[in-house]
Amino acid sequence: DREGVLQDMHWSTGDFGYFPSYTIGNIYSAQQFYSMKKDIKDMDLMVESGNFEEIKKWLNTNIHRYGRMYTSEEIIKICCGEGLNPRIFVRYLEEKFTR
Repeated sequence: DREGVLQDMHWSTGDFGYFPSYTIGNIYSAQQFYSMKKDIKDMDLMVESGNFEEIKKWLNTNIHRYGRMYTSEEIIKICCGEGLNPRIFVRYLEEKFTR
């Protein structure tokens, strides 16, 4: 049910440690999203039309090609020009929920 242990598979298995990992991943993804939007003109239009090729290229060039060569903190600096910045995630949330 929506209110109990079935709302998320991790509740029923006692794996509560995953929730902070999801939060950190969301913070990283917001920062990558804004960096990508700066680099890819008309990204919103591409997504609306189902064209993800430029996004895939950006991810391959700026993140995926490094594999495990660098830590997450190092990769975010490489692809976004600064370390992990929670203010960017707050901006993302404000834009998403106040439109």
